[in-house]
Amino acid sequence: MNILTQSSKSLIVLGGSFGLLLILSFQNCSQQSHFGGLNALSGNSFDTSSNGRQALQQEVGLRVLSAEAFINCFDDQVQIGGVCNTGNSSRNFIRYWLTYQGVRQPWGQGNNQVSQLETAHCDNGRWSAIVPKPNSPAILNNGTNFVEFDAHFQLVLYDEKQQAFTESVKAPAFVIQIQQNGACQ
Repeated sequence: MNILTQSSKSLIVLGGSFGLLLILSFQNCSQQSHFGGLNALSGNSFDTSSNGRQALQQEVGLRVLSAEAFINCFDDQVQIGGVCNTGNSSRNFIRYWLTYQGVRQPWGQGNNQVSQLETAHCDNGRWSAIVPKPNSPAILNNGTNFVEFDAHFQLVLYDEKQQAFTESVKAPAFVIQIQQNGACQ
């Protein structure tokens, strides 16, 4: 006895085809992924020309893909990531920092304070950074509100010709909301 009707079989085949299409559309086998839409973000090309040859230019870009970022008073960090393209650069890192009302906010205490971190890298078209809670007076008080900080991310590439790292593109500022310490008391 055949329990499935013709319309049920069609729905199963259609659903399976759609699922397969969804899975395959996100497969990325390239070493340096190329994605559209970066021209508006970058406006730069990384020049790797040498010995009078015509310059080979590729898009270089950095984009944040996290939807929203919150750090409540019990947490000490948030992970943020996105997509990137390093062009022809063999080495890279991503520099990042937080600002509150336009002023860079420090991480750490006393003599160990830093205003930026360089611990993230672009790897196979993806990047991820652990952003710690800053040591900021805006959250180190008895308030209970969430305070908005702007997270800034900048791709830094190694220039083979100059034998040095050079600043490249910046992603648009990304808002992180951090809860004031008073909410945990």
